[in-house]
Amino acid sequence: MLRQPQLRRRHRRHDSYIRPSGSYQFQSDGVAPSALRRESIATSSFENHGVPGGALFETTTAVIRHVLSSNHPLSAPGETLELVQYIIPAWAVLPVHMHPGVQMATVASGTLTYHVVSHGNVIVTRANGIGEEVGPGEMTTFTVGDSWVEPVGMVHFAENRTAESIVLISTSLLDDDEPPTELVEEEPAMGEPAG
Repeated sequence: MLRQPQLRRRHRRHDSYIRPSGSYQFQSDGVAPSALRRESIATSSFENHGVPGGALFETTTAVIRHVLSSNHPLSAPGETLELVQYIIPAWAVLPVHMHPGVQMATVASGTLTYHVVSHGNVIVTRANGIGEEVGPGEMTTFTVGDSWVEPVGMVHFAENRTAESIVLISTSLLDDDEPPTELVEEEPAMGEPAG
């Protein structure tokens, strides 16, 4: 039985479109290309440095957060709509965090292990079109073409348990006055695979 997610509901009018010379143009108060940015996000990773059966050593790695497009839609005053590419290096473990808005993502390459800690459920659509929901204390694996929706304030974290980088494409509608990610001082429970 699927649990209903607790999503913040918003009723918005649709933004208008203009069609000059056969192309569509989105009406909004846009963000200058110079405002688009590439940031690093510190993570942890664990490696055994090639020693068979050796102990794991914690290292620091960086997730790259590359803002591809950013806008302030007229229909969502006080919020920023972003299209972001994340590059998650091999063996990286992202910190427990939440977002001050709704975020949707898909895997462009690699395999992501994803954990829901608390405060909501993630809505998943697999590459084959099958939908599922992952709740607190549960874990799932996302592969190429899988997508998901994270509700406002859902506490979660993810990790790359492979030797290859993962590339995610994400769209977010976030509060202007908040950072895109808020770290949470909550001990993660390594969840059971969602069934």
